[in-house]
Amino acid sequence: MIILAADVGGTKSNLGLFEKSAAAHGSGTAAALRFEKSYPTQKLGTLASVLVDFLKEAGSRAQDVSAACIGIAGPVEDGQCVAEWLPWHHVDEKEVGAGAGIENTRLINDMVATAWGVTAVRPEQLVTLNRGEPKLNRNIAVIAAGTGLGESALIFDDGKYHALTSEGGHTDWAPRTKTDLDLFRFLLERTDRVNNEHVLRGRGICNVHAFFKGLETGQFPRELPDTDAQAGEIARQGLAEPTSAAGKAMDLFVSAYGARAGNLAMQVMSTGGVYVGGGIAPKNLELMKSGKFMEAFVDKGPLFRPILQKMPVHVVTEQKTGLLGAAQYAFAHA
Repeated sequence: MIILAADVGGTKSNLGLFEKSAAAHGSGTAAALRFEKSYPTQKLGTLASVLVDFLKEAGSRAQDVSAACIGIAGPVEDGQCVAEWLPWHHVDEKEVGAGAGIENTRLINDMVATAWGVTAVRPEQLVTLNRGEPKLNRNIAVIAAGTGLGESALIFDDGKYHALTSEGGHTDWAPRTKTDLDLFRFLLERTDRVNNEHVLRGRGICNVHAFFKGLETGQFPRELPDTDAQAGEIARQGLAEPTSAAGKAMDLFVSAYGARAGNLAMQVMSTGGVYVGGGIAPKNLELMKSGKFMEAFVDKGPLFRPILQKMPVHVVTEQKTGLLGAAQYAFAHA
């Protein structure tokens, strides 16, 4: 069986052709990658034309593909996605399938794909923040900060996992400390609503850094940064100079990230584990392992702290978990 999988993000789109392989890792379907390619999302034509071009480059035909699954960075309802930040604004799985010549085409949220991908990651693709007490066949939480903040969960029921769709990154951000409250006021004065993505993504790092830089200089910007281009440099400077504005920004980011992951873990009671994906955590493993993430993760009061301390927490270093997950989904539903 040949599967076409895609992970369409706001910045980059990864496509791959998969087929069943002899050995599986974890609880997912065994899948071997035959061909893959990445594209800059904002420069793509129609999604159907991308699939067609990709198959040509792979030396394959649409009729050889049993099913296609596309994980997309946006809310998906009844096989359709409306996302203003993507070049197409509206995507319909039926139109994409017809245009590509693949009748069995499914469109799913990118975090649903990432959650499915967690079932296929190998032990060497994980960095453990908390060993906890692993339990099989229990709920699993998945959170990923990168270009945006994504959240999902694998709910174990009736002998198998079911991935939940979520737009948790766009829910309200909750301050926890006096500094958080000051940051909240700073953000609220520059936007009409403060959600989790104002803090917990690449551009969020830039927002938090602008706040601490303002405290340092006494001069606050009138508007929030409109790009995340400086996020990587802020992280590097923060690691080299922990007491600088960059260092304070990264400390707050990691702590807020841990707190949000803990909230998600409580919401779905993820005693099967918590997986932290996305592009930011793997690039900042030293900070993630410093203890700040886990301190905020378990800080939910004396009743729930022991429960959270027992949950295994891992950073996923595999950067194509969403692509693997789209393939897993297609194999499961083909």
